[in-house]
Amino acid sequence: MPDSEPDERTRLVSSPVSPASPANDGADRPHDSSLIHLIQPRVLYLLTLQFITNFAYYHILAPRLRILELTLCRTYYSDHDPSFIHDLPYWPGYDITEDKCKLSSIQRGLSRLRAAGVFLDGLVVLLLSIPYGYIADRYGRKLVYSTCTVGLLLSTAWIMLICTLYDHVHIDSVLASSAFLVIGGGSSVQNAIAFTMGVDMTGTEDSSTILYLLLAMYYLGYICGNGLAPATMKYLWLPFCLAFICWGIALLLVVLMPSSQKFAEQSQTKMRQGGVFSNVFPSKISTRAWQIYYKARNTVRKRDYLVGIIALFPLMAVRGPVIELVLPYVSKRYHWSLANAGFLDAMSGIIGLMLSFFMLPVLVTYLKKHPSFGPIRAEGAVVRYSVCALGFGALIIAAAPSVGLMIPGYVIYATGAGGRTAILAIATSLVLPEEVARLNTVIITSEVLADLTLSPFIWYLWSLALDQGSDAALGIPFYAVTVVMCIVAAIFLYTTRDPDHLLRAIREHREDLNDSTNFSSEVETDDMT
Repeated sequence: MPDSEPDERTRLVSSPVSPASPANDGADRPHDSSLIHLIQPRVLYLLTLQFITNFAYYHILAPRLRILELTLCRTYYSDHDPSFIHDLPYWPGYDITEDKCKLSSIQRGLSRLRAAGVFLDGLVVLLLSIPYGYIADRYGRKLVYSTCTVGLLLSTAWIMLICTLYDHVHIDSVLASSAFLVIGGGSSVQNAIAFTMGVDMTGTEDSSTILYLLLAMYYLGYICGNGLAPATMKYLWLPFCLAFICWGIALLLVVLMPSSQKFAEQSQTKMRQGGVFSNVFPSKISTRAWQIYYKARNTVRKRDYLVGIIALFPLMAVRGPVIELVLPYVSKRYHWSLANAGFLDAMSGIIGLMLSFFMLPVLVTYLKKHPSFGPIRAEGAVVRYSVCALGFGALIIAAAPSVGLMIPGYVIYATGAGGRTAILAIATSLVLPEEVARLNTVIITSEVLADLTLSPFIWYLWSLALDQGSDAALGIPFYAVTVVMCIVAAIFLYTTRDPDHLLRAIREHREDLNDSTNFSSEVETDDMT
């Protein structure tokens, strides 16, 4: 019997495996989440990778939107007024003044391409996130991370090729770029693998600091990528060239980076151990998909307190398409160029970086030490603020009649950037170390399901707003975000209404797991005898 009753400040997870076991990678894991314990070569490799890959991804976000818009614009003016088309001696070989491309017919075509692209990208991730999660568990995170990088590189190269061959192929052929994401699963899987490697290096109990550091590197890449884009977009080929160089460097770093786990030693141990996601993954990738989801349903039922937490991720995923929508929204409603609108992305990234690198780690560490707070209440305070900031900020963005009023709303919206990471920290604290990769895979699957529904819906609302013909109607998608955040707030408050209940549930699961492991060991000993 324990000396005292556990409360919400008690460490939620105590791994049933010993420090020398494979799940601890044969090395001592730091249980102090201070920054000095995180300064080790493999952590620095991982943080560098997180920055480089996200820099590449976001640096081509506005240029990719511009080249698609430019191709649609050329098709339109080739039929209506070719005098607006100017030849260039370098790729893509032509240019059209950006204000000529803001016609509603052109913007509707761009919105249709973006909605279809989001749907197809999400479909690929939905079908492949579980197999790649299994591969990451079985054969290594580095393998999956590197294949994600290759897939993103080839997908971007395909878009460039189609926009180059505009006279010979239809612009809708760019949608085939989603097929290249079969290699690795795309940026969603890549970021999930990065967060999983971070938890591998620190342990689930002290994962909060490394998660916020990875989020900080994400935002640093976001800031630098979007901030540099207006300068490099003067030569549209340049941002794509820089992205390809970054992805090449990332592949080299992945090869040089020390492994976060010894997968060959762990694979059999992980398959034997119980847990919420242990039975989700089959012994062979070729096992039928329906069996995977059937077992997932049964195992989640045994840990019902995770259902509410996991349900928050697909709803929070609405923030992604909204960030992308801000570029055409500001460009259309307030008549800013896409290059100038990129300033808002950079500003959002700076706010996110300050939050994740300085404010949130310090705040959460302080709250955890406070007598009335524990891990769940501390992270929960971040979640509650973030959800309110996202909902209220989206409301101001939607209603603002001028850019001077919209920018403060966007600043408020940007301060909600830490919400998903705080929810992830809560979810990670509720599972065992060997379950983290599978937890992230289930989270990705839920978020992709949202991408297949919420994201196209947001872009559909944008097309609907364009058809209304008024500036005020353009805010319709952001009003929808406010409604979604109200739903998130209700689910989170209900799920975490009793943190002590969550503590008791995870402790009971850990004790059942220990009993099961001990029983299996006794059976094996008897058999040997």
